[in-house]
Amino acid sequence: MIKKAQENDIRGLQELYAKTYSPQFVAHYFTSVFKPFNTYVIKDNTAIVSTLAVHRHPVWLNGKKINVSYLNFLFTAYEYRSLNYTETMISEVMEEMIYNDLLTFISCADAQPFISWDFHNIYQRKSYLLSRNQLPVYSQFGITADVPIGELTNLYQHFMCYFDGYRHRDKDYYQNKLQEISATGRKLIGCFNRQNDLEGYLIYDPKTDPLEIKEIIYLNSGALLKLLSYVLNQARVIKFTLSAGENLARIIPTAIYNTNDQLMVRMNDLELFNRLYGSDIKSVSEAFRMSGKPVNFNEEY
Repeated sequence: MIKKAQENDIRGLQELYAKTYSPQFVAHYFTSVFKPFNTYVIKDNTAIVSTLAVHRHPVWLNGKKINVSYLNFLFTAYEYRSLNYTETMISEVMEEMIYNDLLTFISCADAQPFISWDFHNIYQRKSYLLSRNQLPVYSQFGITADVPIGELTNLYQHFMCYFDGYRHRDKDYYQNKLQEISATGRKLIGCFNRQNDLEGYLIYDPKTDPLEIKEIIYLNSGALLKLLSYVLNQARVIKFTLSAGENLARIIPTAIYNTNDQLMVRMNDLELFNRLYGSDIKSVSEAFRMSGKPVNFNEEY
């Protein structure tokens, strides 16, 4: 019943994705990201009625880079949900993941059918709404849309030194990210200091209301405030998330947030994990506490 997608399934998959994502995102995803062998489908005759994508990423955890599977784009057509297609899809895909990857991630928004597979809440994010009157107007000196890929890569690596459980990113990653930003109408701006060193960048979507920031990476509070102030010059209210380990209240005391579960994680082979790390942990939660650092993972797919 469940099969790997074929090239002739792309149109049907695009129609499913278009129910949730913008036409620009769907066009970019199927042009630059989609791989049939990473996508599973269930069909009723020729129509795709359920699908799930598996993306594999290198993730840094307690000083080691390991490969994880990230399950997302889980869709089942409404009229087929009573037929347990979602559960069937998950069961067969997870049987494969158990033997392929040490850890499997899934967004909490998709996680309910996965609970029986021993997934645990590991990642949380703080969701903010910020208005112009909560932040002074800062100088736009050093704010530019012209940011070299190498500097984006280096900045991300420096920022993530304070975290664990984050995706490894290289220049190829940021080359693809810039293509995605261009294709979807999003924008990236960087903040340089007077020595022309990059101290922060953010990615935002000017078409959204409230204006939505997709990612903020920064080295200090000054860069963060300047970047937030810049986008608040364009919108009355902005919306963004930060990892649970970041404390915006220290520099914007009026900033109020909600904490939401973001990702669940399954340990696929505890014995192998302990051999790899020389540890004696008993759960996936312990694995993500080993370094003592807060976790941070901000990937759409």
